[in-house]
Amino acid sequence: MMEICKSKRKESLQKKRYEGLQVTHQQSFSSSLHASATTTVKKKLESLSLMVSGVWSTDSNLQLEATT
Repeated sequence: MMEICKSKRKESLQKKRYEGLQVTHQQSFSSSLHASATTTVKKKLESLSLMVSGVWSTDSNLQLEATT
């Protein structure tokens, strides 16, 4: 009887540890995605004024480049 209780408790602890590792991994992956997305958005915003200038330009090549 004691062996059954011990094995069930061990299984339960292992399951909790495994689930905790998964949550930690997902959180770190999520935070790294958020950081890279923030960096990408910042880079795009920095070039926004150039894109606007290109769109309003009389040069059709600049307009094309700014819109694509």
